[in-house]
Amino acid sequence: MTSKKPSGAVRTSILNIGAAILILTAVVAALALGRPFLLPLVLAIVVWYVIASLRDFMSGLNIAGFRMPRWVSLLLAMGVIGSIAYFVVNIVLASFSSLLGDFSAYSADANRLLALLQGLLPEGLTLDINLQDQFDRILGIANNFAGQLRLVTQNLVIVVIYVAFMLVEDQRFSSKLKHLFPRADDYSRARIMLGTISRKIQAYLAVKTLMSLITAVLAYIILLVFDINYAPVWAMLVFFLNFIPVVGSIIAVMLPAAMAVLQFWDGSAWVILVVTGLLIGVQQLVGSFLEPRFLGNSLNLSPLIILVSLSFWGFLWGPVGMLISVPVTVMLAIIFASVPATRWIAVLLSQNGDSVEEEFGPVVAPVAGRDAQD
Repeated sequence: MTSKKPSGAVRTSILNIGAAILILTAVVAALALGRPFLLPLVLAIVVWYVIASLRDFMSGLNIAGFRMPRWVSLLLAMGVIGSIAYFVVNIVLASFSSLLGDFSAYSADANRLLALLQGLLPEGLTLDINLQDQFDRILGIANNFAGQLRLVTQNLVIVVIYVAFMLVEDQRFSSKLKHLFPRADDYSRARIMLGTISRKIQAYLAVKTLMSLITAVLAYIILLVFDINYAPVWAMLVFFLNFIPVVGSIIAVMLPAAMAVLQFWDGSAWVILVVTGLLIGVQQLVGSFLEPRFLGNSLNLSPLIILVSLSFWGFLWGPVGMLISVPVTVMLAIIFASVPATRWIAVLLSQNGDSVEEEFGPVVAPVAGRDAQD
């Protein structure tokens, strides 16, 4: 009886799969163990792209024939982003600490509301909900998020240093690229590809940041008008959660609406309906009308990929990882889509794949090289 040995192609495929698993394991381990170093670096990259986008926008303005010098627009962009970050962090941290201190009082209000709902139900029907366990879980998540936010503020100096050096390196990158690609045609292709990647990432982050800011400001005004407690905290969460498609906007409405319920359920129930309706209206206005006009649908991600990305980055880096998970995934998708050999990965990450081909060109299948050899 003769034994069949695996062909060379099969052995190569097995080795490639094994190598891919080992590399993936090593990358995940490095991301988990290198969190104290990598988290400030990733935040710095996001901030750098936002500042660079604002700088390019300001330097491109032409007002009565006057264009702002690039270095002036850079200083203004850094000043604007830095001032907003300082203002938001200080106000939000104070409000967040106050919210955590009053959490037990809101837990008691929630228990009274649950008892009221129980009295309205038909006899024999009960609500089997342990609110104390739920509030303890929420309090644990809130404390974890507050710890992550404090960790970010403690590393703020490191983030600022990273951003400063990235802005300096941005001016020198063209010279390095010429040495990497001495041939003129190779240099031209590399510059076009990297320019495309950079422009699309900057456009995404700039538009998403602007839309998130508009949503947060409108939500903050609504919460202030109706005197909802801890409006700065909810506005900050609206800003960050707006970076997470679908899931983020739902949570951004639920949290302040829940606070409105705890405040007005026993006297002014109409406030709950009005606040919730206005918050939903703001999310629909920005998410369904304004954002698609500026951003389009070329960067759409699969809902499954969004959930996997949230779980993966949340597992590695906690709540802050969840907040930056979608922007980082979009940046990776743009990079994959800009390189023909990895464009198929961008198709898998996208919602339907059509937009990738329309935006970046035909997709090169990962098996094309093997079929050609056959």
